[in-house]
Amino acid sequence: MSREALNALHQTVPGLRVRFRLPGHAAAVNEIDLSPDGLRLATASNDGTARVWDAATGAQLLVLDLGSSVETVDFSPARVYVLPVEQLISLARARLTRTWTADECRRFLHLAQCPAGP
Repeated sequence: MSREALNALHQTVPGLRVRFRLPGHAAAVNEIDLSPDGLRLATASNDGTARVWDAATGAQLLVLDLGSSVETVDFSPARVYVLPVEQLISLARARLTRTWTADECRRFLHLAQCPAGP
């Protein structure tokens, strides 16, 4: 964050202070989301990664390398989704050495039927 942006933020929100930095992304961060319980942060970046952090300490907990820009991250109250389903499917395909079963598509992707193959 530039010094000018930080100064503007401090003027807008009195008492704001930097608690810790989240090093790791090699490009701009597009979005940050706080989990509903306040325990985790998720970040999406142009460096092709989504990362999950401990909100109290700033410790990096997870890195998902997608290979292309990640625009958004969101936590949901019931489950944690850090990726749009299309990117999740792409990541899973890159690491899966067999086709998905119908049960796996329902359980993990919450889809009635599996997406078409590559």
